[in-house]
Amino acid sequence: MVGRATPAKVGVTPGSARWITGFRRSRPAASVDHVKQRGSEAGGAAVVAPRTTIATAQAATAPAVLSVRAAHGRTTAAPAAAAPATSSGRLPATAPERPALTLPSALVAAGVAVAVWAVAVLHVAGALHSPVVDPLVHTVSDYVLLPGGHLVLGIAAAALALAATVLAGAAARAGASRAPVGLLASWAVAMVVAGVVPTNAPGTPPDLSAAVHRYAGAWIFAVLPVAVLLLARGSAIREAARRRVVALALLTAALSGTFLLAHLPIVVAGSSTFPLLGGVERVLYGAVTALLITTTLALRPVSIPGVSR
Repeated sequence: MVGRATPAKVGVTPGSARWITGFRRSRPAASVDHVKQRGSEAGGAAVVAPRTTIATAQAATAPAVLSVRAAHGRTTAAPAAAAPATSSGRLPATAPERPALTLPSALVAAGVAVAVWAVAVLHVAGALHSPVVDPLVHTVSDYVLLPGGHLVLGIAAAALALAATVLAGAAARAGASRAPVGLLASWAVAMVVAGVVPTNAPGTPPDLSAAVHRYAGAWIFAVLPVAVLLLARGSAIREAARRRVVALALLTAALSGTFLLAHLPIVVAGSSTFPLLGGVERVLYGAVTALLITTTLALRPVSIPGVSR
């Protein structure tokens, strides 16, 4: 039946370049240039624009699409803007994870600070003592001969033992295995023993007390790097801080090996042939305290019930 064409129903979709309508007056100018009308007396179908003009047709019909959707109550929210890309077309890299100050790390840092303060007091007292205690020759344990030296050494040892105990507990909560946690606990016990049991005076033959002190000290310097390396192998250490912890643990292990080997003449012959034994020990103490703090900061954060971090 030949007659007047009935207006077709407008159907617009966001991803389609086809726009069929019977109303030629409502057709945007940009689409008329790319659409050919072909039909018979009863009306014809529109030919879709070539693929090369899809983007132009979509841009031109966007206002009409929004107006039609608004008229029918089918407006939708605009999609979220994508993250800006760099000049090379890649998304910007995320910021590296930074260690957060937690309660265990604060306690460990406080313990280390007390120990450093105590050793600094002993160095000042040793410099004022007659004869002067040479820090490059004498070990920290030799400060026990100063007035009040045994008490100050005990305070430093107790502070470091507390720091190691906190680190062991935090590592256990972070998922560490029993081996590193047990080694850290034994390190704390050895530190207490070394602080309570004094060494012998320089130039005097070692007694039982000096032997206990030396074996406790050897355990202190040998165990901590091993415990930290075992921690780094597990999931308790954050991936971003793993290399830093391993590097510092290896450095501490090398210093510990050097210091323990330098003690062999003392154990065998009763005298030291290494002229800078005290200087090496002080560098080693610095590495030990840094390793305690660095390892605690590298642990995965775990919330403690009833305690805000």
